[in-house]
Amino acid sequence: MTMLDIRPDNVVVAMAPVSADAAEHEVVGNVIDLAGYNGCAFVLFFGLITAGGSVTWKLFHDDAVGMGTEAEVTTEALGLQGTCTAWTDADDNTTKTIGYKGLKRYVRIKITTVAASAKAYGAVCIRGYPRD
Repeated sequence: MTMLDIRPDNVVVAMAPVSADAAEHEVVGNVIDLAGYNGCAFVLFFGLITAGGSVTWKLFHDDAVGMGTEAEVTTEALGLQGTCTAWTDADDNTTKTIGYKGLKRYVRIKITTVAASAKAYGAVCIRGYPRD
């Protein structure tokens, strides 16, 4: 494989589509196994966000499949590529992306909604930088 290889099996569901109510809550994404890869990109999407609502998201990594010792990825030194910017009600029907090129095998995202009724949000992960 080369660095330019993109195949269907590189794309996995990071968070199945969710519909949130107006209460604050956190949704934990699927654990993504990066075995055979040196990184990935997450593509998050949101539908309508009610007035006054906001949505934040964070990226986590770990060496254990159960993510029992997970740590938030907050800097480029930890593998973060881009920034985890929040959504507001001005960001209806948009996508955001973030990359990870770190040393841990497992990653996942977590999304928190605050006073937001966000319709049909979710995420996919595209694994990349395959190891030869």
